[in-house]
Amino acid sequence: MEVVEFSASDRSGNFQQQLEQMRLSKRLERFEVSHSLDSERPLLRQDASETGAAAKIPLTRLLRRSFIRAALIPLLAVEVVLVIAFLVTHQVSTASQIAVQRVDAQENLVRLVQARADAFTQELESVAIGTDLYRRQAEAALRTPAQATHKERSRYAKTPDGAFATQRDTGGAAAFYSNLTPVGVAQRQKIWRTARLDPFMKDLVEVHPLITQVYFNSFDSYNRIYPYFDAAKQYPPNLNIPTYNFYYLADATHNPARSVVWTDSYLDPAGQGWMVSCIAPVYQGDFLEGVVGSDITLEVLINQVLANQVPWNGYALLLAKDGTILALPQAAEREWGLTEKTNHSYTDFIREDTFKPEEFNLFRRPDLAAFGEAIQQQFTSVQNLTLGGQSKLAAWSHIPDTGWTYLVIVPEQEVFARTQVLGQRLLFLGKVMILGMIVFYTLFLVYLLHSGNRMSRQVAEPLQEIETLVNAIAAGQYTQTAPTMAIAELDHTATQVVAMGKTLGDRTEALMKALKVKADFLGIVSHELRTPMNGILGMGELLRLTPLDATQRDYLETIMLSGEHLLRLLNDILDMSRLEAHALTLNPVSFNLAEFLQEKAALWRSRIEQKGLAFDWEMAADLPHQVIADRERLRQMLNNFLSNALKFTPEGRIQLQVSRASLDVPTSGSLANATTPTQVQSMVGCRFAVSDTGIGIAIKDQVHLFRPFSQVDNSLQRAYEGAGLGLSIVKELAELMGGRVGVESTLGKGTTFWFEIPLRVAEEAAIAGTPTKPPLPTAARLPARASEPVAATTPPKARILVVEDNRVNQKFALLVVQQLGADCDIAADGQEAIDLFAQAAYDLVLMDLHMPRVDGITALHAIRQINPQAVVVAVTADALPETCDRLRQVGFNGYITKPFRLKDMREVILNALPTALQQC
Repeated sequence: MEVVEFSASDRSGNFQQQLEQMRLSKRLERFEVSHSLDSERPLLRQDASETGAAAKIPLTRLLRRSFIRAALIPLLAVEVVLVIAFLVTHQVSTASQIAVQRVDAQENLVRLVQARADAFTQELESVAIGTDLYRRQAEAALRTPAQATHKERSRYAKTPDGAFATQRDTGGAAAFYSNLTPVGVAQRQKIWRTARLDPFMKDLVEVHPLITQVYFNSFDSYNRIYPYFDAAKQYPPNLNIPTYNFYYLADATHNPARSVVWTDSYLDPAGQGWMVSCIAPVYQGDFLEGVVGSDITLEVLINQVLANQVPWNGYALLLAKDGTILALPQAAEREWGLTEKTNHSYTDFIREDTFKPEEFNLFRRPDLAAFGEAIQQQFTSVQNLTLGGQSKLAAWSHIPDTGWTYLVIVPEQEVFARTQVLGQRLLFLGKVMILGMIVFYTLFLVYLLHSGNRMSRQVAEPLQEIETLVNAIAAGQYTQTAPTMAIAELDHTATQVVAMGKTLGDRTEALMKALKVKADFLGIVSHELRTPMNGILGMGELLRLTPLDATQRDYLETIMLSGEHLLRLLNDILDMSRLEAHALTLNPVSFNLAEFLQEKAALWRSRIEQKGLAFDWEMAADLPHQVIADRERLRQMLNNFLSNALKFTPEGRIQLQVSRASLDVPTSGSLANATTPTQVQSMVGCRFAVSDTGIGIAIKDQVHLFRPFSQVDNSLQRAYEGAGLGLSIVKELAELMGGRVGVESTLGKGTTFWFEIPLRVAEEAAIAGTPTKPPLPTAARLPARASEPVAATTPPKARILVVEDNRVNQKFALLVVQQLGADCDIAADGQEAIDLFAQAAYDLVLMDLHMPRVDGITALHAIRQINPQAVVVAVTADALPETCDRLRQVGFNGYITKPFRLKDMREVILNALPTALQQC
């Protein structure tokens, strides 16, 4: 790559022209080629008679004649349309009918379960009304003293086990007093008073079909129950009634409202089997005297459920509140994988809490967990269910009083059976029709094959020629010649393609020129800004070495800080421009990562601690020490993150953490060419994270952080300075390296910025193809702000030639060289430098590149002809990384970029004088 040359007059006179050409490049980048084609299209559509060519046949006319003659496409189209219409119609109609039937079935099932659940509810409400009336009768009876008849007294006797119970049936209720309570006068009075309830109890059982028996239970284990049975034989003598759910569910703890409540299913101690009870408390004042209840056996409910007819060969189930299946038809037992248990043993189950085995509980079956959850969450609904490998429709509705669920299961195939049979018949007819048409068209196709091939060649061959034109233009061969074609439309298309290629070539050439102008403009900007910056910063450093009072030194430091800030901003803008133009390249070198981080931490620690903040850093032990990467760009990325953290952290701490990250083989970036397994193994993912305890960033603002010139606070009153380029540069550099960036922040608590990049392990550098040629020697771009005087170690008779057209830079270089004790001559341009070098021998030449009359490169070639061993160091304001390659190619021994510092200049001079720098 050649170094771009600009004369002094070019820099000032052509600046406005450069800006105009830059604007032109932007317009060309946005230019749409189709606009030009639209404007030229009328010119290209010339009639055949005007061009003198032979008469053209329109493509539409050719196709129409051929297919009218052969009739292949119309017939095939009719065939395809008929087949598609049949298939689509069949599919749509079948799906529509199934959808309508599904909706109707779901609505019918919902109405069915609601109606039957309502019927259950009404029947249970009538039981509750009767129970509540019985409670009122019991309360009245217990308040009124009573005298029993001789006949009534004779029915009771004490059993051998100490209980007190009825001995015979005289048409009234049975009574039983547990041996837990000694029967005295008060207990007998309770028996006589409740005996008056027998007629009401009898009427309640006989009137209501669901009620199997009614009873009164007292707090002291007294039970009076109708119809009569031998209670002494059925009950255990120490029966403790308050421990049963049909008693304690009505007490003040479980029923503070003293209302009618329903029990869960239980095994009746009176021998009536499994049942539920409707119970109500009987109070004497605030004392719970007892509980009245009406029992309904599950057998009655089960028979009623099983007797219900369900459409579509479905069946009904009844679920308890806890999900237990209370009623299940025998035909459905295999489908549910259950067998109904009809036998029970009172001696085994009377003290157990479970009604049926675990598999009878729908809510506890893992295969029906989602279905059970839906039943518990929705009062009435319907949904699909798979049972026994078959699809079912399931609808349910809850019965509020008991908490039961009435559930109906219907086979889905039964719902859609008629529609599916009709669809299968229509599908069979359609297949027969399609088969017949296939046979016919197969025979007809043989007849038309020859004419179809001939017509295909007439169209395909010109299209292939057009494709060849397009491929050539796409390959960059923009100038083409349109072949002559028989089909008018294709001939016109070929002409358009050729014209488009020419237009595209012209526009591409103009765009490339504009892009080159843009690159030249960036070079001018860099040179024109860095040259005066070199004078400002350089003379400022020399001024530091002079005696100054406190006020003068404060003013000087302000000037230096402002200059450094402007220099950093300039570097960021140039980097951002080159990143956006994809012109920035990386310079990977091998270095020790741990030492690099230690140096970086040492430089930043003092700055951070000067602000009163704590700082620490950590590197994971599993990371390799010797790696290959662009050290300077990595330094720039960390500087941007640390500077950002320092700026936005008023108090607390800043932390740098480096750890291993998951490594993805990059598809782009500097490591994208490392694709072999060995090369991938030689890479390691590395995460660099800078955390602070600063002001934090709101989530809504985090998406804008990595955009160029974007800041969280862009108001006129913003509290923090900066152009908003640092984070965007980190993002672009990380992606260029094949990595990524991110941020984690909480407003008011702090922020963590991180980037992850793949690094190559130094041991695999040879495999990965890492360049081994050393870079061109150069001074650091941003040295420390303060420079201590360096002792003059230059050989006594050293002579240095400074070639520089800027007077300020001439003065700065002269002062530096004189401080080192060397002789210094100044040349204002390349021609003057050649003349001086021809007259005297110089140990070192500091050569500016952009000068009037003769530029630095031309002067270098002339000096090499005079003395091939002369040590010539380039002094350039071009800070772009490819500067090293260009200067190496033209023959410089080293280079230093403007603005350079006093320390940089001394280092270059002292390193160059004792021994010549290595050749590039």
